[in-house]
Amino acid sequence: TAAVIAGFAGALYGPLVFYETDLLREVLVIFLVLALLLCLLRSEDGGRLRWAAAAGFLMGLSLIVRENTFLFLPVAAAWLFFRAERRSKNRWLAPALFVLLAMLPVVPVTIQNYLNSGAFVPISSQGGMNFFIGNSADSERLTGLQPGLAWDRMAKAPQAELGENASPNAYNAWFFRRAFRDIAAAPGAWMKKLVKKAWLVFDAEEIEPTNDLHLYRGES
Repeated sequence: TAAVIAGFAGALYGPLVFYETDLLREVLVIFLVLALLLCLLRSEDGGRLRWAAAAGFLMGLSLIVRENTFLFLPVAAAWLFFRAERRSKNRWLAPALFVLLAMLPVVPVTIQNYLNSGAFVPISSQGGMNFFIGNSADSERLTGLQPGLAWDRMAKAPQAELGENASPNAYNAWFFRRAFRDIAAAPGAWMKKLVKKAWLVFDAEEIEPTNDLHLYRGES
């Protein structure tokens, strides 16, 4: 019953249907994460190792599509461990298989990144820049940037200090340093932004940085 209600809610949620038509990775990651959760739940019904392996592979694909899903990996592994029979000597086997299969899709990406940059970049080096955009003193302006000259200036800002030949990891670290420096300089302003972000999560208004949902709604 809960699954049927959730399915109808998703089908009738306008923004979700709208963004399904765009070439955005969120469309793919929603499918992968839901399939991952389904496999984890199915592991309770039997075929524990088989479902744990499938969940691990889906976890790896999710990591490639959206890197911050990595935060769920230890949670899922711990869930598999503690849901096993406590007296079982092999309760570690399912979580180990899960982690191993999760790393399988990531390895080719890491190898390709090393061949292209000469640096160890497991999946992506965009974390620092994204953190800077959302947490720097200028975050209100940066979050609205579109691809163009202003975006290029922001993305290439580390070059003035690091040079043009700096590694992706060096760029990543530079953005983190700048963001933490801004946070340390004005912690009160940063906390205020966090409260605002928390409010926007539950606000009914959709924030569209690249599309105007209301414009399309009026034309449909």
